[in-house]
Amino acid sequence: MAKDINELSVIAEIEKKFGKGNIFKFSDKASEDIPVISTGSIGLDAALGVGGIPCGRITEIFGGEASGKTSLCLQIAANCQKTGGRVVYVDAENALDVTHAKLLGVNVDEMYISQPDTAQQTFGIIEEILKSGDFQLVVVDSVAALVSEQEANGEFGDSVTFDTPVYIRHKKNKSIEIVAIADLYAGRKDFLKNSNQNWYRKLKTYEILTHDGWSDINGVVKKKNVAKKEIIVSRTPVGVVRTTKDHSLFKGGVEIKPTDLKIGDLLDIVSTPSLELNKETMPLDIAWLLGFWCAEGATTSLDKRTKNRFETSNTDLLVITKTKDIVDRFFISDTKISVRTYTDGVRKPLHILQCTANKELGRLMESCTGKQTRLKQVPASVINGTNDIKQSFLDGFFAGDGSHGGLEKEGNKYYNNSMPIIAGLQFLLNQLGKKNSLFMDKNRLEQLVLAEISKFNSPDKKENQIINFYTQEAPEILYDISTEQETFVSALGNIVLHNSNIGVIAKLMAQACRKLTPLINKHNVAVIFINQVRDLIGVMFGPNTTTTGGRALKFFASVRIESASSTQIKDGDTVVGRKMKYKVVKNKVAPPFLTAEFDVTYGQNWVMYNEVIELGSELKIIEKSGSWYSYNGTRLGQGTANVRQYLIDNSEVMQEIEAKIRTELGVA
Repeated sequence: MAKDINELSVIAEIEKKFGKGNIFKFSDKASEDIPVISTGSIGLDAALGVGGIPCGRITEIFGGEASGKTSLCLQIAANCQKTGGRVVYVDAENALDVTHAKLLGVNVDEMYISQPDTAQQTFGIIEEILKSGDFQLVVVDSVAALVSEQEANGEFGDSVTFDTPVYIRHKKNKSIEIVAIADLYAGRKDFLKNSNQNWYRKLKTYEILTHDGWSDINGVVKKKNVAKKEIIVSRTPVGVVRTTKDHSLFKGGVEIKPTDLKIGDLLDIVSTPSLELNKETMPLDIAWLLGFWCAEGATTSLDKRTKNRFETSNTDLLVITKTKDIVDRFFISDTKISVRTYTDGVRKPLHILQCTANKELGRLMESCTGKQTRLKQVPASVINGTNDIKQSFLDGFFAGDGSHGGLEKEGNKYYNNSMPIIAGLQFLLNQLGKKNSLFMDKNRLEQLVLAEISKFNSPDKKENQIINFYTQEAPEILYDISTEQETFVSALGNIVLHNSNIGVIAKLMAQACRKLTPLINKHNVAVIFINQVRDLIGVMFGPNTTTTGGRALKFFASVRIESASSTQIKDGDTVVGRKMKYKVVKNKVAPPFLTAEFDVTYGQNWVMYNEVIELGSELKIIEKSGSWYSYNGTRLGQGTANVRQYLIDNSEVMQEIEAKIRTELGVA
């Protein structure tokens, strides 16, 4: 008894604090059947198990083109109006055929139609409709047509430049690579084309570094800079990112636009990813050769055959001689050294090494460049190699593009205009425990200078502190990445970036479902989302299609109906209709996976009449003898066309037969 009293006091306290009805026993509520709206098809009402579309729930109707999705929703709207309900039709596609709606029995003069400009407007309008409690049915046609405010305003990209370096890791062997975002996109493109090139073609086998660790890659997007956006370059002592003004960064865990940054702001960054195991091995001379090649190498076509000519040059003959010696020792290659002199009396003679490479040397050199951008990058074999390999690579690079000293606090300097190679060098220095800072060439802003810090333990400023930002003219093509964590990390400075445009409709759908579901249930409104299907590229096994708008709607919908058109209905050689098939693939109010088929005739609302004839005959309610049909001893006609016309002309007989069929099928 004491427990019961204590329990009641808790219930009273909850109701006092949160309102009456927020907690109850089912025994306290009268048992009620779920209110429904008929679909206009006896067979589909029976397949749904409760006699129609449930009120107070979300229903998704999806399928391919011309599969009867809109027609079914208009039939449901007509039946809702017949019972005195009010209907709102959200025509996001701006393509509602009023004449077709009238043929299906919709009173278009009494149906409210909304044609919002954006997805945000759509969900705002639906929220107000639900709060009013004055409507019984809302139809959204369709999820695929919803447009975000950014897209509607021409902002097709919160984007980054093609050379933005990112960390990717192979899921199986855990090897890390640093590649330009455009090269990651090129790998995706090759996979779609079923190319034999083994680049980053299977994005599902790789993961990308985000603010919350490694994450799956949903996709890489390439965009045209239609709006002619400017690029904002944001710099920290060890990093730089080039983004459009609407591409958010993070400050204290909160999104911030580059235009809102101030000198001294502290951006969110992540730690340099650690290698699980330095398992790559190679001769140290090869590592030195790779470093020198990344600094000074170039590839030119020798002829139309498969051979390539590799060239590298330096003013130091000893360095070129060392390079030739390594190539001659490890590879079968024709090498020669030539010299180029200058008459200006200022520049030193340039020593050029030319190599006609075999496949092995060619693959080694190709690992130093991006597949699409052709920008230099640190090979994965070096990134995942031992510390000795890393140091030998740095020595080789320094021999090509490097200098020592300058300011007292600066040690070795590495020069390059490739963001991926500078990011890779920074990764190697961090792995070796060497502090470093990033500088921009005063005369050429695209020239990056990475300097080792040799005489003190930390830079003058915090490594995530904004020290400068300025605008640049943006290229015609921009890129972005969609990840499961909705962020990714620039490998140059480990700066966290957020993508807010990719998957924005999916995010809005998830937010809307969370917010609208309680209102839908509270006011007992039936909400139907029409959705389209898209092919999944590259899927060889399992389902090869998906619906638009993300995954949230699948979970929040109590009922999901898949529509498909099958055989054509012909009158002679003229196609007059189609046989439609509807499968209830999800049902939280009755057993799922039941199907219904019925004929749809173009320009006619004959669905119910055709079903009454077909189902009535199957259930022996209508007697069939040859091509003649009879009911209660009265002949209805010969052939379905004549019987249908009889039922149209005699509505009382039609209603009587329909009631018997529904009773037989257990559909109220």
